[in-house]
Amino acid sequence: ISDAVPYDNPNLGFSLEYPSNWEKEESLTFVSPQGGISNRTPEVISITTEVLPTSDFNLERYTEAALSQVEVFQDFRLLNSSSTTLGGLPAHLIVYTFTDESQTPLQNLQVWTVKDGMAYVITYGGTPEEFDSSLPAFQSIMDSFSLE
Repeated sequence: ISDAVPYDNPNLGFSLEYPSNWEKEESLTFVSPQGGISNRTPEVISITTEVLPTSDFNLERYTEAALSQVEVFQDFRLLNSSSTTLGGLPAHLIVYTFTDESQTPLQNLQVWTVKDGMAYVITYGGTPEEFDSSLPAFQSIMDSFSLE
């Protein structure tokens, strides 16, 4: 992606690159620029880390736990659930739609991997009609994601 900005977080043990016209928020959320079709909600990409309950908590167990957390969302519909890679490690990807508290239909794509007792999760979300417009930004962040 052109004009990518490097981001390194040694405390959490990863680095990546994100589009320069996206705004970085300190919770490690990247917010898309305004514009698009209706843009009721800007697209958001967030990176979260989670310390796992036990050192043997593997990708399969994390995937089961993650799915059980999102399946309770209002109007939840799983569109894709498949294996992928993230930071060179085996990972899992899901795409789903749901309705948020303000009755806005949303679509999320989440990718996660597990390493050394930590889960690393990248979530991309937006309205279904805007979703495809920021997929290249999400893909570039995912491709540049690197675990130390």
